[in-house]
Amino acid sequence: MSSKSYVVKRALLISFFERYGITSLQLLSAVILARLLTPEDIGIYTVGVAVIGIAHMIRDFGVGQYLLQEKSLTVEKVASALGLTMTFAWILGGTLLLSAPYIALYYEEPAVEEVLFVVSLNFLIIPLGAMAPALLKRSMSFGTIFKINLTAAAVGVSVSITLAYMDFGFMSMAWATVANVAVSALMSQLYLPKKYRVMPSLSNVKPILSFGSHVVGANLIGEVSNSALELIVAKYLGFASLGFLSRGQGYIKMYSNIIEKATVPVISAHMARIHREGESINEAYSYVMNYVTLIGWFCLGFMGFMGSHIIRILYGDQWDMAVPLASLLCLIACINIPNSSGGRLLVSTGRAKINFWITITSFVFRIALIFAFVSDGLEVLLQSFVIWSLIRLLILQAIIWNIFNLDKKRFITILLKNIAIVLLSLIVPIYLWVSINALPSPLMMWTQLIGSGVVSFLIAAALVYQTKHPLSQEITHATQYAFKKFGWAKKE
Repeated sequence: MSSKSYVVKRALLISFFERYGITSLQLLSAVILARLLTPEDIGIYTVGVAVIGIAHMIRDFGVGQYLLQEKSLTVEKVASALGLTMTFAWILGGTLLLSAPYIALYYEEPAVEEVLFVVSLNFLIIPLGAMAPALLKRSMSFGTIFKINLTAAAVGVSVSITLAYMDFGFMSMAWATVANVAVSALMSQLYLPKKYRVMPSLSNVKPILSFGSHVVGANLIGEVSNSALELIVAKYLGFASLGFLSRGQGYIKMYSNIIEKATVPVISAHMARIHREGESINEAYSYVMNYVTLIGWFCLGFMGFMGSHIIRILYGDQWDMAVPLASLLCLIACINIPNSSGGRLLVSTGRAKINFWITITSFVFRIALIFAFVSDGLEVLLQSFVIWSLIRLLILQAIIWNIFNLDKKRFITILLKNIAIVLLSLIVPIYLWVSINALPSPLMMWTQLIGSGVVSFLIAAALVYQTKHPLSQEITHATQYAFKKFGWAKKE
């Protein structure tokens, strides 16, 4: 195993442990808060977070991606990145504080103003720890990132549960975000390499603005696209409907937090390194797509088909209306796995401008779909998103094939092979999804969930080895390493 391959795999392993730890904490919080808070509480908080999310995209201004892909990084450039981050963050924080009363008036809900006042505090704190994550990723120091993020998540979850139990309602989640950001910023300062502990500057911001304008444009449009759905649903269908949609989106985030957020930082850092060193992107992209589609589709497929069981067990029967929404969101997320990987490839290789124009085109169509179908209900609206995601997949991959001269036949073969493995592996969940009309008893739900999960995993493992999927080699190497590490290997 080459040293570079070892570094990437070690980083992935650490990143997975981080996401499993954080997701476990968040899942514990979600299960408890689902019983302490109402759908309306969740809806009110979601509106506040949606507004803040849009501002966060502007606040970052692509600084993290700039630091990650910059071939010649100097202390002066880091100082300029810090100065730019502070400028945008503090201006946006002040703007949100002033805008909060008007946003609450638009929704005719004073509680939205309270949420915005509190979460706006994050903009004062975030710049203090903004440089460390990108610089640590650049050096593949994912062990340090693991410590920072897990500690911050533990504090945030503790605050949210404690305040919710004390009847703070939707404000419990708002204060939890402030606690999370504060701890993250403090620890980031402690672990930031000494040579990068600089004073903010604006003397060398031109290259950052040039690169960041397209990154932030794409990120902002993506965030506005997601937030627009929540904001429009809250306005036209009410906070309770938004609460069910938010619960469905939270369900998908279990996958995102465990798999996507574990792999994305490592993949982006790996692609950026290949770009900086002038290596070929063809093999790396095929390697990434082979793994992320198989693992992602298997997880999301199981979650989609077993959604009624998992949501009822985790959150209770008051959230049953979120089940069909969660299943559709799983399907959309499956289609978006290649889309997301393609977008990250473009940004990591310095082609942020192309990704920007692809994103803005997608945004226009998504907004049009929201206004066209929101009155028909959430299920119809999400079905329209499925169709658009498929169209976007075809367009984006065609552009990437052309830019990087990728092997089209190899790419299509990878996708078709992984689709076949996933569908055959999930035969039991598919049967339960099709045949069960009414939910069984809690004991039977647990039995079906665990049983189908074990069977699906075993079938998937058998097919991976039978088809000689590259993942089989990784499983074999990991198994051999574990046996050797713990002294289980047979002695000669």
